[in-house]
Amino acid sequence: FAGTTENSIDKAVVELNSLRQASKVTLTWTVTSTELPTCSNFKTVDVINYHYQPTIGAQESACDDTRSLTGSLPTELAGYNGAWSGNDVLTFVDSNEDGNSYNDKTTTVGNLQPGNNYISWTVQNEAKECATNVATVNIINEKPGKAEIAISNLTGCYAPPSRLLSRLWLRSTV
Repeated sequence: FAGTTENSIDKAVVELNSLRQASKVTLTWTVTSTELPTCSNFKTVDVINYHYQPTIGAQESACDDTRSLTGSLPTELAGYNGAWSGNDVLTFVDSNEDGNSYNDKTTTVGNLQPGNNYISWTVQNEAKECATNVATVNIINEKPGKAEIAISNLTGCYAPPSRLLSRLWLRSTV
């Protein structure tokens, strides 16, 4: 961390800059005698920053109805957990086989619908309400829906060949 101090006989003010997310810093205040420099006393205090902004990656396009995702979790402080969420039709794979498919850091989301699929990774610290944050990513499923071709009478003489296409009934759902 980086910081600045203001010292006087009756107070010490410390301003911490660049305190990492979900981290702990121990500050030590030492008072030394001006008469006898080998004589001192100290006090320590822990500064804990529970704030954590999770990440899960950038928006992406897919041509599939599944996608693997990994959410971030703090490693320095304990007590954090995460949960995946999205629309009601999405499914999440229980990758660590603990019986809860929504809290695995790495998951495969399934049943992505055509178009936009907003998926959120919510991270919270069990002990601190202020430490709940959400990251959301949009997975755009570009895969076309089911394609169907109904063929009607294809017997005959087709000149030019492009006339054959006019007899095909084409349908696609998106």
